[in-house]
Amino acid sequence: MLLATSSDLAYIARRVIRCATSARPEDEVNVKWGDKEFPLRVVEVAPDDAGAVSLMETDVEVDIAPSQDYEEAMKKMVEDERARLLAVGPARHR
Repeated sequence: MLLATSSDLAYIARRVIRCATSARPEDEVNVKWGDKEFPLRVVEVAPDDAGAVSLMETDVEVDIAPSQDYEEAMKKMVEDERARLLAVGPARHR
């Protein structure tokens, strides 16, 4: 099984979204790739002042960004490493 790339997910998301009639920020679209399912959240619609946009007979652009869970995990990893380095103290040179 090949790993899903962001371009794979974007392509599949566009296909899934074609079945919907509208989208608004915070909507979720579940995209299946092989035996995995990826929940994708609508973060932004254009024009910005629209509460929701119609997807009927329109071109849809999909950009895939890192998930919020991934961003939080990376932030925690950096904070944990920073705390570990502070606990060890400055390196001593001989």
